Amino acid sequence: MVLVLIIGDLHIPHRAHDLPSKFKKLLVPGKIQQILCTGNGSNFPSSITATHGPIKIVIVHGHQCIPTGDVDFLRSISRQMDVDVLVSGRTHVFQAAELDNKFVVNPGSATGAWSGAFNGDPIPSFALLDIQRPNRCHIRISAHSRRSTRREDRVKEAESLPAATSKWAGSSLQSPAGESPQVAGTVW
Repeated sequence: MVLVLIIGDLHIPHRAHDLPSKFKKLLVPGKIQQILCTGNGSNFPSSITATHGPIKIVIVHGHQCIPTGDVDFLRSISRQMDVDVLVSGRTHVFQAAELDNKFVVNPGSATGAWSGAFNGDPIPSFALLDIQRPNRCHIRISAHSRRSTRREDRVKEAESLPAATSKWAGSSLQSPAGESPQVAGTVW
């Protein structure tokens, strides 16, 4: 089993003081094998790819999506990049959907930081991607927020697929069968 934390912009200390205490209790060291973040106001490439066996995850900040958060645009990106899970951010609002047999996830903001592009009061949230092996990769996305926990499941057949490796600027993120995720280069 590989547990991947998908987290969005935190904006600590400028827009929020800290993570909610409820989240700190859930996010304990040693349980999560990889952390994928959609930005946090830093310089980042237009996309980065992580693979765990046959599962291909692509992370984009979300500024590429016009209009911001548009589901049809995200569906187009997931098709073009041939991904199993597309992670997008920017809106600070949690969103998870299965589109064309692919997951699209926006983890929101774990601090509930406000976004100048949207009205309202964002609810702190993050997502956990639970990838189980060996012959079937079970993708379970759990969204955690102050208000509720939501879970969506999908099973991907992986019986004869070799471990995939994707490249970005000379770095590789991969998780061959039986190994912990290996990270080389920058994960933002």
